[in-house]
Amino acid sequence: MINQEIITVPTAGQRFTLAGTEYEISHSDHYSVRYTSVRGGLQILKELESFNSLTRNDSFKYTYDVNVFIPRSDKEQEQQKYRLDYVQTILSNTNHPYAEDFVKTIIAKIAEDRGEECNGQVLMK
Repeated sequence: MINQEIITVPTAGQRFTLAGTEYEISHSDHYSVRYTSVRGGLQILKELESFNSLTRNDSFKYTYDVNVFIPRSDKEQEQQKYRLDYVQTILSNTNHPYAEDFVKTIIAKIAEDRGEECNGQVLMK
C-alpha cells in the first residue's frame, strides 16, 4: 500500500509564528517555500515537504490568512472606492502609469475636475 500524505502549498502573504517569531510566506510552489521574518527580513528557503513538517510543530501557528475575507467599515469602503477611481482613471489615460510625471499631471487634472485641492497627497485621503 502506498503511503499518501497530502502536501499543502501555502499562499504568499500568509503569516505564521514559529517559536515566537512572526514570518510571512514570500513565495511558494510545488517544490519550495520561501518565508521572511516580519522583523529583520531574514529569508529562509525550505523544500515544501520540510516546511510542511514544520507546520506540525507545536510552536507553529498561522496568524493571518490572505484567503480570509476581512469586512471593512463603510468609511473604509468609501476611501477604497475613492482611491480606486483615481487609479482606474490614471490607468485608462496614460501608457506610462508608473511614470511619476505622467501620473502627477493626471492626478492634478482629476482633482481639478472634481473640484478638489491637489496637494500631492490626494490618494492618502
